[in-house]
Amino acid sequence: MFGVNAAQAGVAQVSKLIASEVARKLPQKALTKGAIYPVVKKVAGLLGIQMTKQVFAKSAAKVVPLVGAVVSGSLTFVTFMPMSKRLQKHLATLPLTKPGHGVTEQASNPPSTSPKPAPTSSAN
Repeated sequence: MFGVNAAQAGVAQVSKLIASEVARKLPQKALTKGAIYPVVKKVAGLLGIQMTKQVFAKSAAKVVPLVGAVVSGSLTFVTFMPMSKRLQKHLATLPLTKPGHGVTEQASNPPSTSPKPAPTSSAN
């Protein structure tokens, strides 16, 4: 609806491209100089996992879509929240939300409970 499917497909393709680029270029960077790599390597060593630059780069490439999802969700929340509050205020001003809307005099006085006369049938 309104191009949402096309936008979603575009974002999926872009995130795949970014993830593949990160996986390709990250091993070329000096990962051992960063603050995260030594900690990850130490934890991996305690768990008995061999941590290399390539393994770290592949793991980091898997994190890119997760970060994208968080950013996308945050952006959606930030942009929709003001408009949803505005819509809520507008809907609160409509007559349908007022107590007693649509109540007529006839509806407020219930009909009497006297029995109805039985229908007469004409026999020929």
